[in-house]
Amino acid sequence: MSKAANRDRLRQWKAEARERRQRMPHTKEKLDALISAIDVRVRQHGCDRTTRFARAWLVVENEPVQAALEALGAEGGWCDCEIILNAAPEEIFSPSILWEQKR
Repeated sequence: MSKAANRDRLRQWKAEARERRQRMPHTKEKLDALISAIDVRVRQHGCDRTTRFARAWLVVENEPVQAALEALGAEGGWCDCEIILNAAPEEIFSPSILWEQKR
């Protein structure tokens, strides 16, 4: 692969990563807390293929429910168990991406 092609792929990756971060209405800490809370509830009660535990946590924490669920869905989290498996705070909030945003 040529240097130009590699540069283009890197630019595309950075743009996609910035978009993921901008779409997420939470901090990394809030997203970690959300995932932990959902994980406890899913282990206790199982997943019914809805976002009922995520929605309940968002309401209690006074977080933007619709924006959060849309952002989590874009990460592949269309139900509580998929949020646990697919919403990866360490990828969404990658230090290299945050550094790029400050430039």
